Amino acid sequence: MDAPPRYMKTILSKGTRKPTRRRFAAPKIPKTPAEKAVTKTKRSARNKAFKEALKEAQEMVLQKATSMRERFGDHTVDWYFEYILQQTRMEQSKRQPTSWNAFVRCTTRKLNDALPPDAPHLSASDRGPELKALWDAIPKEERAEYAKEMLEELREVRENQDEGTHNVPLQAWHDAHAVLKKCEGELDRVAARTDTRIILLAVRSDTTHVLWPYIYMSTPTLRDYFYTLSRHTPREFATKLEACCISGLVGLINNSKDEFALLKKQIVDLVLNKLRFATNHNWTRTPYSTFDTAVTEKYGVVYKGYPIKFVNPSTFTNLQDLQVTLGAWESGTAKFDKLTTEEWAQWKAELQAKCFAELSASVESPAAHPAPSESSDAANMTPPAITASAPIAAPALAPLPRAPATAMSPAPAVYPTPGPAPAAYPAPAPASNAGPPMQFIMAGPNGRAVKKGRPATQRKRKKDSQGAATAPAVNGSQLPVPGTPSAGHLGVQTLSNTATVLLPESNVQQQLSPAFHHTTAPGTQPNTLTLSHHAPFTAQEYTALDLGLITPATRQQSGGMDLSIPLYSGYDDYNVGASVDPSNTNALYILNGFDPSVAYNT
Repeated sequence: MDAPPRYMKTILSKGTRKPTRRRFAAPKIPKTPAEKAVTKTKRSARNKAFKEALKEAQEMVLQKATSMRERFGDHTVDWYFEYILQQTRMEQSKRQPTSWNAFVRCTTRKLNDALPPDAPHLSASDRGPELKALWDAIPKEERAEYAKEMLEELREVRENQDEGTHNVPLQAWHDAHAVLKKCEGELDRVAARTDTRIILLAVRSDTTHVLWPYIYMSTPTLRDYFYTLSRHTPREFATKLEACCISGLVGLINNSKDEFALLKKQIVDLVLNKLRFATNHNWTRTPYSTFDTAVTEKYGVVYKGYPIKFVNPSTFTNLQDLQVTLGAWESGTAKFDKLTTEEWAQWKAELQAKCFAELSASVESPAAHPAPSESSDAANMTPPAITASAPIAAPALAPLPRAPATAMSPAPAVYPTPGPAPAAYPAPAPASNAGPPMQFIMAGPNGRAVKKGRPATQRKRKKDSQGAATAPAVNGSQLPVPGTPSAGHLGVQTLSNTATVLLPESNVQQQLSPAFHHTTAPGTQPNTLTLSHHAPFTAQEYTALDLGLITPATRQQSGGMDLSIPLYSGYDDYNVGASVDPSNTNALYILNGFDPSVAYNT
């Protein structure tokens, strides 16, 4: 009788592993071809003999399995063959106590109780012949009735040993410690035989017990894996688990919000696992909104028995809906079902017809879009004049981003920003050397145009009702003090050797977040930048500033401030900086985030 083919190459491993590493290098002696041939012949003969012996042993086991099949007839021959070769090493059940066991226990106790107090007690092994003589003296038909009460007492004692609660905490500790040590040794052997990774945690549930948190790991690498997954070391996790078991705070900290979150998480995990099993695909999340195209169209799987609308559980606001949905999935009422080939083809045809119908409806009734000429902004927009400019020389330290403006293509978003009425901002008399008006380009760090947000309206201040004040002269020219500039106004006035920028009342730091680039005509070299910001300031806001060009009189006259910043200056409150190259100046940059420690040469 031949053995099953799958058992012909059974590998028998030793129960104990021995180290193969040597503490010293073994001398390598080369062999001659004749010695190698002899070794090869011996090895072949040994392997052949081993295979023959293994085959004979398997045939013997197969014969035993066949005889057990003929005798018992409950299972197949393969089942008995596997059961013989793969018998577990753990005990399956305990042997039931017999009348002889009960008689030995009770008789030994009676004999020891009859001894004098100072006499040594003898065990059942010591009294073996004596107990056998007493047992033989009892008739066989009376032995069961004679030992009936003794047998019940023995069963109660064994049950108490297995499941009884210790009255003394020290006894409980000894029992737990001994059992855990025994389990540790058994788990070590199981891990070595089966290459299984095992983690065992044991904690106490009462403060009267003295058992410390017990942790067992079959391999040291499990400690790192445990920390990576839970962000707690096994010792920290066991300590917190012990605290929860002793205090019982798990049920007290759950409120309605936590219950909502827990139910949603349970539903999401349950639906995702069932979807993975139904489609045989490792989904990272369940596509609720696109289930037809993502799941049914590709895998032919549909959902059935869903009690409510099939949507993401995060959209549920009713606790009852969550409970009903979870119960439907757990009971099997809601499930994923795989369509047959005919049903799948019919479903695809219906989906295709539905898509064609929607497409036809959208083509027949197109949405009305306004023509480009109907836009009021486009009608009021006037293109700027395209002017050529020379290349911009790099600053002394680091070049700043700028928007290119060439003669071939206009710079983006260079339309003049609408300003207030001329009466509110009286323009000074133009100087004889003034060039064409400057143009602003609001550019980002990459030099591209930045869309300016819609300015917010602000209330008119009482101080604005007074006449326009006069600011101190800069380079021999009298500068006008701004009145009440409208929010979002940003204008430029070209004076003799001076560039004045009027900033709005809004926060300067927010206004100067992009870079402002304004170009002057060739030959104009402004060496001073005047920033005018009209807003009520107090002395406390400028205690830490070094504003040497601002006088108290100017602050009191305007209700705000007129600030003239040299080209290498920067201050911390608004963090504004300016740079220019006087040798070849065609552009001036103002940007936020200026580093005061960097000085630009003038």
